[in-house]
Amino acid sequence: MKYVNIVIPFLVILSLTGYSQELDTKWVTSFSDIDTTKILNEINQNTDLDFSELKFQYVNPKTLKVFGVHLNLMTDEEVWRDVGCVQELKEPWDLGCDNLTNSIEIISCSYRSFEISDSILKTLHNEVLLDLQNDSEGMKGMIEGPNDSTYIKYYETTVKTIEEYKKSMDLFYEYRDRMINVMTLQYNEGRMVGYYENSFGTQINEKQIEILRLLKGE
Repeated sequence: MKYVNIVIPFLVILSLTGYSQELDTKWVTSFSDIDTTKILNEINQNTDLDFSELKFQYVNPKTLKVFGVHLNLMTDEEVWRDVGCVQELKEPWDLGCDNLTNSIEIISCSYRSFEISDSILKTLHNEVLLDLQNDSEGMKGMIEGPNDSTYIKYYETTVKTIEEYKKSMDLFYEYRDRMINVMTLQYNEGRMVGYYENSFGTQINEKQIEILRLLKGE
């Protein structure tokens, strides 16, 4: 199980039966934006225990469950108590466009969302490509001579990998643009066509971002 912060060998996780009030879900753009001091103060105001710190358990890659932690003075073990607080990571392109009511604002917001996701996708693409190129150069530097068949083969594989990656991204952008055009043709007489184009494009970008994050090992 994946945890944030240090997890010591003797860990006790208990439900907080004395604290029934649930705190609101906290949305953040990154886990570094979590205001632990504020959350800790809120928790201590609603419990009979004085938690010294917070620790987090990953529910999924984008969700953290918050625990208040105190030390059992009898056993010197950490005691984790569920405080009913969840931290959800909000992607930068999650602008809450669907909560708007004015059609012009919705379309404008959805376009901005698409722009952000597209920018992040392009940045990730360049980072993945640079990583592959560095790997290739590193492998090339290990070749000791024309008879070094092992490292020559490894190097040739890295070159082929770069070629295939570039082709796959070219095909992705072609696919995305054609699928957006499908939405244009389907809704071309509707006043919200821009919203459907942008939202669909953002969804496609998001799926590709997930793939590139996997390639980067994030």
